[in-house]
Amino acid sequence: MRKSKIKNVMVHKVAPSDIQLLSDKMSAFHAEIIERKLKQSGLSKKSKLEVLDKIINNLKSDK
Repeated sequence: MRKSKIKNVMVHKVAPSDIQLLSDKMSAFHAEIIERKLKQSGLSKKSKLEVLDKIINNLKSDK
């Protein structure tokens, strides 16, 4: 499958008061990506849970 090339990227600055809203949106976006990738992976439920556990442990260790 051929992928389209990126033609344009726009970056918007966020006011400090909107940081929490942006953070929540980004978290939801990442969760959707992870969910989609797991559904497409063909892994067993056990393997999917192991992947999620590793993601959670990785996030906890970054704090």
